[in-house]
Amino acid sequence: LSCSSVTRRNQNLHRLKRNRRNFHHKSILMEHKIIHSDEKQYSCKTCGKGFHYKHHLVVHLRVHTGEKPYICKTCDKRFTLLAKCSGNSR
Repeated sequence: LSCSSVTRRNQNLHRLKRNRRNFHHKSILMEHKIIHSDEKQYSCKTCGKGFHYKHHLVVHLRVHTGEKPYICKTCDKRFTLLAKCSGNSR
């Protein structure tokens, strides 16, 4: 993957040529480039599924453990993801 630095209105932007996205910080560009990589650094020891980010593996492991750390304040139902819990209480 290639990237370039461009200046626009006195701002330094880092551009990913593959999908024409701009990033204000090179570190964010480098993190985003991981998504386009075929290499997945983290893999589930139970099923072998691969992930680009450790956090995604941690969330995935809840499928195997049954862990549901988020509880709805309205109905006390448990969820693996906070976003699903928030949607339930609306």
